Amino acid sequence: MKRKITGNFILILLLCEILNVEFLAQQTFNVGRYMVIQKNYKSVAESPVKIKSNYRDGFMRSTSAVIQFKFSINGLDNERKPTEDHFILIKPENKNYVTPLFEFGKEFSGEKEISKIKNEFLPQNSEVSVLFRINFSDVLKSFDEKGYFETYNGSRITKENFEGLFIAGDTEPLSWNFGEIQKNPQYKMTDPDGDGIYECKIVFKTNDYRSIDSEGNAVWELKNDISEYPKYESQNILQQALYNMALEEFLLDIRTDSTFMAGAKWHGVWTRDISYSIFLSLALIQPDIAKQSLLKKVSNGRIIQDTGTGGSWPISTDRVVWSVAAWEIYLVTGDTQWLKHIYGIIKKSVDADIINAFDKSTNLVLGESSFLDWREQTYPTWMDPKDIYKSCSLGTNALHYRTLEILNLIENELGYNTGDYKELAENLKAAINKKLWMEDKGYYAQFIYGRNYSYVSPKSETLGEALSVLFNIADEKKGKSIFDNMPVVEYGPTCIYPQITNIPPYHNNAIWPFVVSYWTWAASKAKNETAVNFGMDAIYRAASLFLTNKENMVADNGHFDGTEINSDRMLWSIAGNLATIYRVMFGITLTENSLDIAPFVPEKFGGENKLTNMKYRNASIDITVHGFGCRIIKAIIDGEKVQTVSIPKNISGKHSVEIFLDNISVTGEMNVAENHFAPSTPIVNLKTGSLNWQKIEGAEYYKIFQNGMMIAEIKEESFPVIPGKYADEYVVVAIDKDGYQSFMSEPVTTLIENNCEVKASSGLIENKIEGYTGQGYIRTTISDNAAILFTKEIERDGNYWIDFKYANGNGPINTYNACGIRTLYINDKLESTIVLPQRGENIWNNWGYSNSIKCYLKKGLSRFELKYLPINGNMNEEKNEALIDHLRIIPVN
Repeated sequence: MKRKITGNFILILLLCEILNVEFLAQQTFNVGRYMVIQKNYKSVAESPVKIKSNYRDGFMRSTSAVIQFKFSINGLDNERKPTEDHFILIKPENKNYVTPLFEFGKEFSGEKEISKIKNEFLPQNSEVSVLFRINFSDVLKSFDEKGYFETYNGSRITKENFEGLFIAGDTEPLSWNFGEIQKNPQYKMTDPDGDGIYECKIVFKTNDYRSIDSEGNAVWELKNDISEYPKYESQNILQQALYNMALEEFLLDIRTDSTFMAGAKWHGVWTRDISYSIFLSLALIQPDIAKQSLLKKVSNGRIIQDTGTGGSWPISTDRVVWSVAAWEIYLVTGDTQWLKHIYGIIKKSVDADIINAFDKSTNLVLGESSFLDWREQTYPTWMDPKDIYKSCSLGTNALHYRTLEILNLIENELGYNTGDYKELAENLKAAINKKLWMEDKGYYAQFIYGRNYSYVSPKSETLGEALSVLFNIADEKKGKSIFDNMPVVEYGPTCIYPQITNIPPYHNNAIWPFVVSYWTWAASKAKNETAVNFGMDAIYRAASLFLTNKENMVADNGHFDGTEINSDRMLWSIAGNLATIYRVMFGITLTENSLDIAPFVPEKFGGENKLTNMKYRNASIDITVHGFGCRIIKAIIDGEKVQTVSIPKNISGKHSVEIFLDNISVTGEMNVAENHFAPSTPIVNLKTGSLNWQKIEGAEYYKIFQNGMMIAEIKEESFPVIPGKYADEYVVVAIDKDGYQSFMSEPVTTLIENNCEVKASSGLIENKIEGYTGQGYIRTTISDNAAILFTKEIERDGNYWIDFKYANGNGPINTYNACGIRTLYINDKLESTIVLPQRGENIWNNWGYSNSIKCYLKKGLSRFELKYLPINGNMNEEKNEALIDHLRIIPVN
């Protein structure tokens, strides 16, 4: 990715020389000791407590006049398929605009053309009132005539369950946060005269994000007292100022109850946000508030998995990041009472995970990608929560490995020495390297996914790659390979690569500073100075130009405006900025016995760097690092020369450390690539003996898979299928000219006969809710029908797929915490966990299938018992409920 130097850069070159900015002609931006230059923008650190930025176009809210939106029954994403949205072009008169009259679920004429308009904007520093209008008569008529309305995906909303019509969208104050919008009255549409025309007035404000002074600059200037925290001094004034800004924003993110909020727009305490932040750096500087924050995320002695996909845990299983943070606090404080307390919490949580989320066939952990928890942002749109539960993601597995390792370490510290978790950890680490490492690409895969059969998604996943290095899952060779080969774009490493077509930026097509911080920390461990420079520059560019530690930014242009949601002073971005100093520049790591210091100082950040008043247990440590590089040639602790810089855990009082580096760069390779979008996911149907799909734009050819195995590569959009006597699963993947592939299509399965369905032989049958088969269904709760028996005469020995048709209306598909969980016994042997995720709030007639399991059955009568056990307790603790229609048994080919 190279660019030419033109005459316009001469003044910049001279300025860079004067201000000691490292100028690289091929870069879009450059970070120096005093300033950041990005094309026409610059930010300048006038002192360690003041930064000016002329990122005026960024601070000026250029709000597109094209608004993308959807209507929403009961606040859920149920009007049209994902990515099938409405578009309007606002042309205000006297600051007002009235939309055309839309119809629910139908495309409005001309919308596609409007969606392509890029250069129309609302007036700046203004307010535009838009009256959204929809003819809702057909839905109301369906309620009156049928008693329900059926949405695009076949789910039915009854008249009794209709709670209102809402609007969602991509431009503030609209939000795509389905499941939450119904709680905000400004998004609710009304029909005051009862004519079936619903309306909602939304005011779009285009005021500047930040005030601009007469010179065209926005300014950050330190106002709060940060003297309690470690002081950083450097010849790099910009780096020092950004450190001070991060400390000030950190103070602003402390709530009145002495816990951490997640950011300026995220006032709550979130398990993963606080945990990732604490591990990055906050345990080092504020362990007491870190403790309080973690304890707020404990219920009934277990770590809380925040509300999420399908009703939270065990669809999402990354709550164990809590254990990484809790252990780090112990290493900093040495508090044995804390250690004993967290041991019980971690153990209880992990023991439930082992039963409900560990896949015995692969030794991997099931569940959603850590932090990447907005389904269509990182998964194909066809995957529902039970499919996500069955997936095995890189970052989540890395966290579980480290948690098992931590449990073993805690037991050693407390003298328990059971060894119960050591073998599990070793098996999990081996499975990650066997199943997720891609030798041809030189980095780990994003996740393994599928339905009955498993497939590898060859995208990179930056946070997971970094955690694999930091947790020693990747050996030295793999660690080096990751930073040599994993694609990154010019503004930093994206969450995933390549991106997903037609999905707006948030996790997809976006850069998150906290993820970049983990990646940079890992790069320092892999001894890749090129990558460390790249990561630190990406973090510092954004923070200095934006004058805050933003949540995320668009990968294509590095701008904070344009992602689905974005917040100032995001806690984990703040923690990541601080980590570039603590974890990278000073190389601080903690063990059970010591605080170790192994600096990694890139040449451009070299000189004399000081960190004073760093607290460690009962000691306060001042650290001075001279030079650059990562090899220590001389080290002095309290006037005594030492070979390695290791501060023992029993130290107390004031101490000084002085380190001299060898002034030798270690460089390293990187794969800086153009941002790339993978082909769209094929939508495949099975008709008249062949698989068929529409041509995928950019696809050079297609791969066909049968039962998990590739059987053909073709250029056509159809493939003949000859049904056999067993059920076969087929998927199609599109490949582009660069070799990047789409997600696999939703699997299609042949020969699923009705005689594979088995009704329960025990339990009270109900038939009030429509959509069931046979005589009815059984409602299972914690107390009622907690065990349901099915029996079936099996015709032959062999392997079978087993799943259950069910409904769960306790919450929407994307949030809340009432996932149904049961344990399946086959012929009195514990076989597997069955998950029954939420399928729509108060929508009990939306029937679907649970996760499937493969089991071996012998000819003759088999008993299948679906039981609720205490170990199946979900995050709600009270609502653990589902309607069970039937058991399905499918012979495996």
